[in-house]
Amino acid sequence: MRVDAPRTGSADHPPSVPTYTPQSMHGKPELAAALGKAQGMYGGAAKSGENKHLGNRYTELSDVCDALREPFAQNGLSHSQTFGMAGDNLVMTTWLMHESGQSISSEMKLAIKEQKGMNFYQTLGSAITYLRRYCLLAISGLAPADDDDGIATGPKLPTVAEIRELDKKVRAAVASASPHTIDTVVREHQSDLWLIQAKKPEWHSEIMEEVTKVQTGEGLR
Repeated sequence: MRVDAPRTGSADHPPSVPTYTPQSMHGKPELAAALGKAQGMYGGAAKSGENKHLGNRYTELSDVCDALREPFAQNGLSHSQTFGMAGDNLVMTTWLMHESGQSISSEMKLAIKEQKGMNFYQTLGSAITYLRRYCLLAISGLAPADDDDGIATGPKLPTVAEIRELDKKVRAAVASASPHTIDTVVREHQSDLWLIQAKKPEWHSEIMEEVTKVQTGEGLR
């Protein structure tokens, strides 16, 4: 899917659905336990950024890193983000790691298109910061205080009730899949999985554990 790079400034609109590669927490108990403890220490991420056009405040990348620093340090967790280019796509890989050596990663892609008043490298820098912020929020389960990113118009994450309906739909699709069809089911529900991970990462982890069971045949009787 091709998605324009975010506009410069503080009112970036989220991409409709970037391409994303999910992974499972299955078989990584130390990482899962440590992340759960860290999430119990989270507060809402601060909002130090200001959108002068809309008069709102939003969470910057530095706010996300600050909010995670102590919970991660106390629970043996760390994160790293790397990027590369595949054609005109920026590919961002976010790693969540535990001192046990267990880790999980999430990959997202965003097409880069030069914006008015910005050269390619300025557009690339804006896109990198944008993806780093959202990918880190998603993989850690952290959320801003009111989770709207200072955006008064444009697409927003669904409500918890809407996410619950998506969760039911995806779980039903996974439950009816076989080892031969499960990968297709995951691809067909990529957008739903991304939204569930962004809003309810624990539900996403449960779904991906079920996906792993189907892939390995554990869910078959």
